[in-house]
Parts: sequence; structure tokens; C-alpha cells
Amino acid sequence: LLGPREVHQAQTEWQNPQTMSRKDKKALEKELPWSAIPEEQRDLYRQALVKEWTTWQKYQAVEVLDPACSRHVEENIDPARILAARVCYRDKHAATPWLEIKPKARIVCRGDADPDLLELRRDAPTLTRLGLMLILQLAASGVGWFIVCADITGAFLQGDQSLAKRKEPLFIRQPREGLPGLLPGQLLLVVRGIFGLANSPRLFWRFLR
Repeated sequence: LLGPREVHQAQTEWQNPQTMSRKDKKALEKELPWSAIPEEQRDLYRQALVKEWTTWQKYQAVEVLDPACSRHVEENIDPARILAARVCYRDKHAATPWLEIKPKARIVCRGDADPDLLELRRDAPTLTRLGLMLILQLAASGVGWFIVCADITGAFLQGDQSLAKRKEPLFIRQPREGLPGLLPGQLLLVVRGIFGLANSPRLFWRFLR
């Protein structure tokens, strides 16, 4: 994540990326501060946020609470069980600046503040670097294999939080930008393995299995 100094530098040097350090360029490939996005490109990132929220709705990642229920939760539920959220913006073509920009917005919650963090199972089988090298070597050795790279849209959003055996429900606030179609102050009940939660990789693995 970029600190205040990096954000200021991004703002002042955005129009002339040749003057930016390699470190700053790499940082902007991972996340682009809203303040560093040129005004003429901001509508594209707003559209990316709409697309991201549509994906959340498609997989029913959260249940939107109406204003009355949201107020009830605020007044009666432990505040620690209401996590903050924010939107991470990124240009997926940042590493290839000769291509047209490809805006990406991802809604992420503060999983580090999850009150159940120390009680959750977070282990999930993932490919090791050695395993990847072995697969590539086998494919290159002429055993009739070919390599395919694919992506799963909204992967984490397909995991089911009910498998995590949380003792109490978990909620998140809307990011400061708000979410399309929602009123300020409406809370979201966590249903799926949303981005930012430490157990989301495991929940997706269980869904995939």
C-alpha cells in the first residue's frame, strides 16, 4: 500500500512516468490511489466498481441489510464484528503502458481486524514453487502435456462462510465511495469468502473440491 509520500509522488509524476522510480512504478501496478487517477479516467474506474459489486451480487457474497436492520446491528452488536471495507483500484495493464488501460476495482474488507481471526482454519492446498517447476519441466520433456492458464471470476466469493463455524455473524461497512444502489449507513452481512478475510482461500478450496 502507498503511504502519503508515495501518493504525493504519484500525483505529481503520473503524467511523466519516465521520472518515477522502479519501486514506485511497481507499487502502482499493485494498487492505484484514487487521488493518482487522472480525472478523465475516473469514470472508467467507477464502472469497474459497478462491475465488481455486480459480481458480489451474482454470488450473493453478502446480504444487504435495510436501514432499520443496519441501525439495530450498530446499536446491539459488538462493534468489533463490523469490519471496515475499502476499494482497491488497479490498472491491469500498468506493467504494459503501451496498451490501453484496463481498470480493475476490488472491494476488500479489513480481515486483519476479524474478531475470529485466531480461531479460523486458514490452511488451504496451494501450488508450491517447486511443484510449478516440476510441472513445467514435465510438460517441456515431451510427455504429451500442454499448459493452460485460466482464471476464475470471483473465486473467493464462491466459498461459504457457514463452513467456517463462526460463533456469531460478521458484518462489513460500505467503502467510503459507497456501493451502487445502497444508502449511506447500510451494512452488509458476510455470507461468502469475501476478499480480505484470512479464511477465504480455504473456503474457496472446499468449494472447488
